[in-house]
Amino acid sequence: MPMRPMIDELIEAGWDVLNSDFDRHTFLLWREKVSECVSQLLGPEHAYAQFLAEHADGAEERSVLAAAGLLIAVREKIRNLV
Repeated sequence: MPMRPMIDELIEAGWDVLNSDFDRHTFLLWREKVSECVSQLLGPEHAYAQFLAEHADGAEERSVLAAAGLLIAVREKIRNLV
């Protein structure tokens, strides 16, 4: 799957987690996919990957917001590279 649609799907899934009853297991699975995506695209040492590890580690709404916002930033970064 091309990266842009994958990022868009992850962003949408993040909003779904927020709009649901916030299932912890669903959040943790989603966050793992977000982490893998960011690491694949930018590398595990990139500032965005580090931010994700530091600010989106808890299973709470602010973590979803931090990770979704980070994905939007990654999408824009990739858009500007192409």
